[in-house]
Amino acid sequence: MSRKRRRPEFTDPNKQPWRTMPPSWVPLQMLEELDRYGRADADTALAAVETLDKVISYTQAMQMRFMDRFTNARPAVGAPFSKYAAGEIAASLTWSLSAAQKRLNLAYQLVHELPDTMAGMSHGALDLRKAFTFADQVGHLSPEDARKVEEKVLPGADSKTPRSIRDRARREVIKIDPAAAETRRKKLVSERRVKKQPCEDGMALLGAFLPAESAEAIYRIIDTIARSLKTKDETRTMDALRAADPHRPLSRRPQQRTHQNRTPRRRHHADGPGRQPSDPEWLRPDDRATRPRTRRRRKQ
Repeated sequence: MSRKRRRPEFTDPNKQPWRTMPPSWVPLQMLEELDRYGRADADTALAAVETLDKVISYTQAMQMRFMDRFTNARPAVGAPFSKYAAGEIAASLTWSLSAAQKRLNLAYQLVHELPDTMAGMSHGALDLRKAFTFADQVGHLSPEDARKVEEKVLPGADSKTPRSIRDRARREVIKIDPAAAETRRKKLVSERRVKKQPCEDGMALLGAFLPAESAEAIYRIIDTIARSLKTKDETRTMDALRAADPHRPLSRRPQQRTHQNRTPRRRHHADGPGRQPSDPEWLRPDDRATRPRTRRRRKQ
């Protein structure tokens, strides 16, 4: 008779070695066994989610290293790697070309310029989003200055949110290179744009990447219009009012001038104002009545 496999008891914290293990395939295998046979309460399930997040960061760091090895086989003159490498990644993983290009750029930056950030991912202390947020803030710095920012920001980053890491990295970047903020601002101003993205059910998303003062001015106009429409009988929210009526003045297209609605210019004949060459002789004013007056005005 075959023995029935005993289900492991994972509810006891003392019998959960995967909690303290470094991220690798070993805790993943234990969690797979827990998922298949064991019973987990809320605390155990939460600990499993945390451990799996570290394992995911570990595998993503491994993926970054393999991406860098792939780009090493696609060299290019004057660039870290060939511009066609992103197309191969996009086709293999069914990504968009821009997403593949961003991931390859991040892989190169982490492997060659930010080794501590890569180590944090390998140990499960930083996930991909935190690593991308930090790398984006120090991307315009030299590798030496970027590593100085790493030393200031990364300790304790495992307990920080991506926004907290971004804000702290930005402050350290300004301390190291005060002109970097202005250089970055000018670069972003040159990239300002308006974007339209289609959505489901006949909706669309319209956004603008603008300087802060321009965006604030536009928002105040929209907010003022929305508040003027808010009455006692109005049931729509302020967000709905902001999105409902400001498009009306923008949707009015400027009237194109055509030959039908164009105002004809009045042509002046060389004989004087108001004279047309086709006018009969008796409709033309006498020049003798106007010449003396003209001469008197010149003398005055």
